[in-house]
Amino acid sequence: MCSHCCTTSSGYLNWLCIDSKTSHYHILLLPECSVKLGLDASSCYTAPNQALFFDTLMESQRFNLINTLQLCIKNKSYFSSKLLHARIFRLLLSSDTFLSNLLIDLYSKCGNITSAYQVFDKMPHKNIFSWNAILSAFCKNTTHHLKDACDLFLRMPERNTVSLNTIIGAMVRAGYERQALDTYEAMMWEGVKPSNITFATVFSACGSLLDAECGRRNHGLVVKLGLDGNIYVVNSLLCAYAKCGLTEDALRVFRDVAEPNEVTFTTMMGGLAQTNQVREALEMFRLMLRKGVHVDSVSLSSVLSVCAKGGSGEREDGVSDQSHGLSTYTQGNDIHALSVKLGFERDLHLSNSLLDMYAKIGNMDSAENIFVNLDKQSVVSWNIMIAGYGNKCNGEKAAEYFWRMQCYGYEPDDVTYINMLAACVKSGDVEMGRQIFDCMPCPSLISWNAILSVYNQKADHKEAVKLFRKMQFQCQHPDRTSLAIILSSSAELVLLEAGKQVHAASLKFGFYDDVYVVSGLINVYSKCGKIELSKHVFNKVTELDVVCWNSMIAGFSINSLDKDAVSFFKQMRQFGFVPSEFSFATIVSSCAKLSSLFQGEQIHAQIIKDGYADDIFVGSSLIEMYCKCGDVGGARCYFNTMPGKNTVTWNEMIHGYAQNGYGDEAVCLYKDMISSGEKPDDITFIAALTACSHSSLVDEGIEIFNSMVQQFRVVPKLDHYTCIIDCLSRAGRFHEVEVILDAMPCKDDPIVWEVVLSSCRVHANLSLAKRAAEELFRLDPQNSASYVLLANMYSSMGRWDDAKVVRALMSDNQIHKEPGYSWGVCKNDMQNHIALMSAINRHRNLYLVTATLPHPGKSETTDVDEGSGASAKEKANIWTPVRNVSSTKEQPNSASELPIGIGGEVLQSIAECVEAESFKEAGDKAAVTAKDLKLGTKVTAKVYQIRAHGLILDLGGGLPGMYRFEENSNRDYKVADEIRVLCSSFNSKGIPALSLVDDE
Repeated sequence: MCSHCCTTSSGYLNWLCIDSKTSHYHILLLPECSVKLGLDASSCYTAPNQALFFDTLMESQRFNLINTLQLCIKNKSYFSSKLLHARIFRLLLSSDTFLSNLLIDLYSKCGNITSAYQVFDKMPHKNIFSWNAILSAFCKNTTHHLKDACDLFLRMPERNTVSLNTIIGAMVRAGYERQALDTYEAMMWEGVKPSNITFATVFSACGSLLDAECGRRNHGLVVKLGLDGNIYVVNSLLCAYAKCGLTEDALRVFRDVAEPNEVTFTTMMGGLAQTNQVREALEMFRLMLRKGVHVDSVSLSSVLSVCAKGGSGEREDGVSDQSHGLSTYTQGNDIHALSVKLGFERDLHLSNSLLDMYAKIGNMDSAENIFVNLDKQSVVSWNIMIAGYGNKCNGEKAAEYFWRMQCYGYEPDDVTYINMLAACVKSGDVEMGRQIFDCMPCPSLISWNAILSVYNQKADHKEAVKLFRKMQFQCQHPDRTSLAIILSSSAELVLLEAGKQVHAASLKFGFYDDVYVVSGLINVYSKCGKIELSKHVFNKVTELDVVCWNSMIAGFSINSLDKDAVSFFKQMRQFGFVPSEFSFATIVSSCAKLSSLFQGEQIHAQIIKDGYADDIFVGSSLIEMYCKCGDVGGARCYFNTMPGKNTVTWNEMIHGYAQNGYGDEAVCLYKDMISSGEKPDDITFIAALTACSHSSLVDEGIEIFNSMVQQFRVVPKLDHYTCIIDCLSRAGRFHEVEVILDAMPCKDDPIVWEVVLSSCRVHANLSLAKRAAEELFRLDPQNSASYVLLANMYSSMGRWDDAKVVRALMSDNQIHKEPGYSWGVCKNDMQNHIALMSAINRHRNLYLVTATLPHPGKSETTDVDEGSGASAKEKANIWTPVRNVSSTKEQPNSASELPIGIGGEVLQSIAECVEAESFKEAGDKAAVTAKDLKLGTKVTAKVYQIRAHGLILDLGGGLPGMYRFEENSNRDYKVADEIRVLCSSFNSKGIPALSLVDDE
C-alpha cells in the first residue's frame, strides 16, 4: 500500500480499512511499498535495516494520514473522521501536534465540537494553532458555544491576529457587536496587529451599532496601516457608513476606490436607498454599467429594491412626488429587461425581487405575470403576492393566494401570516383576520402582536384585551410591542386594573424602562384620571425621550390641567429635548383651552423656528387656538397660508367661525371647501350647522342638512339633529322641530331637549317646553339647567306659583346650580374667576359702557337665577367687554373676578349679553391707545358691528377701552366703513367717551 493510493476517496478508504493487527513488516512486503522505498522485498528482513524500515514506514503512514485528513476536511466526511482518529490512536501518533490540529479541524468542520475538544484536551503539546483550531470550532456554533469560546479565548497563553478575528467574528454574528469592539480595542492595547479581516469585522459591528464615531476612528487607522486599498476592507467601510446614514462620507470613500467591484456598487446603492436618495442610487447603477463592472443577480436585486422604494413617489424629504414614482417605475421595467438579457430570468432570488418591485409600486398585473411564469415558486414568492394585494386593500385576493399556496403544498411561515393579517387590517376584514390567526398551529409572538394590532386599529379594544389574556394562558411571554398595544386598548376602555396588571408585567419581563411601554402606562393612567401615577411612572424612567414627555403633556391636557401642561412643555425644552409635531399640537391645544393667546403666539413662533409650520396637524391646532382665543382674523390668515389642507383643517376653520358668531363666513367657507374638491365629513356638517344655528341662518342650515343626506350620503347623528333642531327652534319653527323629534332615531339624549327648552323659553312655547322639561327630568334628573330654564319661563310669563313649584322641586331633590366662571388674564397670567354679580360694584373700571340693550322683538323679562337677587331687567343694563363667549349656560350676565390692575382682560366668560350680543376683537391693530386720546382728538375708526341702537367702533388698540357704543345717526353705515370719531369728554375713570364727527 503506497501513499498515492490516498489521492482518491476509494484509495484512502481502502487504506483505512487495513486490519489494524497486520504487522508493519507485512505491509512492507507489498511490492508497491518496496518499490516506493527503493528496497528489495527480501532485504526488509535483515536486522541492520529494520530500524530504517520502521522509521520510513512511520513517516509514510504519517504522510498518508495528513493527506487523508486534509481530503476529509475538504469533503466534511464525518464517518472518515472517526476511522482516522482510530488509526492515529493505533499507530501511536496521538501525541503528534500537527495531526491532532488537523483532527480538531476535521471534527469542527463536521460539527462534532465535543470530539474536537476531547482531542484538544488530551494533547500533550498544544501550540497557537491548536488553540486557534479549538477556538474556531467553538465559534462555529455561537448559539451554544459562544460562552465557551470566550472562556477559552481568555485562557489562551498567547493570542494572535487569527485568534482576534475568530472571536470578534463570532461575537458579531451572535449580535454582540459592542462586546466585539471592546475585545478588539483590548487586543489592540496588547499589541496584536489587525488585518484586513479584522477591520472588515470591526466595520460590520460599527454599522450594526450605528456607531459612526468608531467607524471614522478605525477608518483613519486603516489609512495609516495602508489597508485602504483593500477592496474587502473598503466594502465593509462603505457598508458601515451607509448603515449610519453617512452617505457623504461613503461617497468620498467610493470616489477614492481605484477599481470598485460589484459589491462596492451594490453597497453604495443600498446605502443611498436607505436614506431615500433613490435618484442617486439609480445613477450609481448607471455608473456601474458605464464602467463595465460585472453585473450579477445580487446587483440587480439591489437596484430593484431601490426601484421598489421609489415607486411610491417618496422623495428624500418625505414629500410625495408622483413624477419620481413614475421615473423609478420606468427604471424598474428597464432593469427587468436587462435581467432577461443577461439570462437571469430563471434566477428565483432575482424573480422575487422583480415581484417585490412590481408589488410595491402597485402594478399587480405585472407581478402576477411574473409569478405565473416562474418555474418554481418559493414561500417568499407567495408572501410577496399576498403582501402586494394587501397593500392594495384587496384582502379577498390576498386570501385567495393564501389558500392556493397551501393547496400547492407550500407551508405558510410567520411572514405569510403577518402579511395576511396586515391585508385584513387594510381591507377592514377583522373576521377573516381572526380566521387566519385561528388557522395557525402555534402562533409566534409576532403573529400574536399582529392580531392584537388588528383589533386595536379597528377599535375593538375589548377583543384585544381578551386575546391578550388568551396569549398569557398559552404561556406566550409578551414583548414591548404586545405591552404597548394592550396598554393602548386599556386606555381607550379606561381599564385602570388592566393597566396596573400590564404595569406589573412590564416590571416582570424587564420592559419597565422601555419608552413605548412607559408612554402607554402614562397614557392609561392619565385617561383613568390617575395623573399622580402617571407622574410616578415618568419620574422612574432613567432615560427619557421626547415620546415620554409628549405622553405626560397629553396626560395633563386630558385631565384639563392645561397650566401644568404648559409648565411641563417649558421644562422639556429646558432639559434640551426638541419638541416634535405631536408636542406642538398638544401644547397648542392646551393654550386654546386656556384661551391664552399670548402663550399661543409664542409657541407659534417656536413652531415656525423649528420647521413645523407646514405640518397639517400642528396647523389645525393653531387654527383652533386662534379661534378659541377670539382672533378669527389671525386664524384665517394662517389658514390661507397653509400649503396643504385636509378635511380636519377646513373643519377647524369653519368651526372657528361658528364659535365666534361669523355664520355667513362659515357657510361661505363651507362652500369653498366643496368647490375645492375636499369631501366633507360628519364633523364638517356639525360645524356648518352650528354656524347656521348661532347666526339664525335657517334656510342655509336646512339646505346643508339636506345636502348632507342626499348629496354626500352622510347618515345624520345625534349632533347633526341637535344642530338643526337648535337652528329651527331659535327661529320659532316649532312644528318642524316636533316633526324631527318624532322621526329622529336617538330621542333619549338630554342635550336635544335642553336646546328645545331653551328656545321655547325665548319664544314662550309653553306646551313644547313642558314636554322638553319632562324628558329632561326623566333623562337627567340632576341637571340644574332644565329646572332653571323652566322656572325662568314661568317667571317671565307671570306664573309665579308654577315657578315656585319648580324651585321647590329643585330643593327637594337637592339640586344646586353650579356657579359659572370666566378665564381671565392679568399681566399674561391666566386665572379663572367665579362669576359673582357682586364683582360689578367692586371692579367698575372693567365695565366701559352702561346702556339699556333690549333684544329686538323681545320683551324684557324678570328671570331670576338661583343665588342672585338681581332681575334680568337689571342685568340686561350691563354690557360686559367679553371677547369670546364659549358657554351656553343660561346666565344672562356675569362679572369677571379679576384683580384690579393694569392689563386685565376677560378672555372666556359664561356671560351672555342678550342672546350673545358680545364684543369681538378687531383684526387690524392701529397705534392709537386709550391713553393717547385727549379732549378734541379726532381719530379714524372702523364700524365693527351694527346693532339696533348703535354702532360698535374699532379703534384698533386692542384694549377693552377701545370698543365704544355710539348713538346711531341718520347716515346708513356698513361694517368696515371708516368714520371719524371725536374725544369729547372724560368720565371719572379717565376713559374717553367718543362721539361721531359729522363734518366729514
